[in-house]
Amino acid sequence: MSGRDARFCVRLNFEICALLPFAGSIPKELGDLTKLEQLALNNNHLTGTIPAELGKLEALKMLDLEHNKLSGHIPPQLGQLGALQYLSLSLNKLDGHIPPELGALSELRVLWLNGNKLTGLIPKELGELRRLEKLVLYSNNLTGPIPSDLGHLSALKELYLQANQLSGPIPEELGALLRLEKLWLYSNNLTVFPRAVAERFAAQDIRLITEDNPWMEPPADVLKMGLAYAASFLKDLEDFGRTSSNRLKVVQFSFLDTFPFFPQVC
Repeated sequence: MSGRDARFCVRLNFEICALLPFAGSIPKELGDLTKLEQLALNNNHLTGTIPAELGKLEALKMLDLEHNKLSGHIPPQLGQLGALQYLSLSLNKLDGHIPPELGALSELRVLWLNGNKLTGLIPKELGELRRLEKLVLYSNNLTGPIPSDLGHLSALKELYLQANQLSGPIPEELGALLRLEKLWLYSNNLTVFPRAVAERFAAQDIRLITEDNPWMEPPADVLKMGLAYAASFLKDLEDFGRTSSNRLKVVQFSFLDTFPFFPQVC
């Protein structure tokens, strides 16, 4: 893409700029499109870095750069896009940390950063995105704990953090997110599974939280909660027989190496 393309958009005073298949880098001149509301450059062959000048697009509501070959860091200047509601940088080759400045995007509803090479912690500042409905960070190299500040995301409906290297307990605060419908945390190194979270997501396949978290402990008295219980929590089927389960409605035995017998349940 050349600077000539950007000048073309300026001359026509586009509110929407969606340029069809091209390669090359994103020109910094796009930052001069101060009335631009939507910028969709997804599914192309763009290379190079995301220009910091895009942070000057004060009217921008949607920025979609997904499925390209962009590299380098996410520019913190994107946190200046006060009108932004949709941001997708997924399926690129971005590295470095998630900039905490993104927590200033007060109008943001959807954030897609999955399928990159992002490292470091999930910034606690993302907990300031009170209008956020979908947070998608899976398939990166994120480490450290899930910040309890995400429990402040009162509008959140979907949270996808699977396939990272996250560790520590699942924050109990996630159990208080009344609008949250999907919580996917599998393939991490998480440990404690709080009962408050287990109760909140009883209708979801628990494996989407527990699977491939080898150090995860089951919530206390999980069988008493009437959950659709994932048998991966059981180290020995005899544990099931010794557990009081008078409220249990569904038991799912999946991914077992052996099933030698079914214990007597009283």
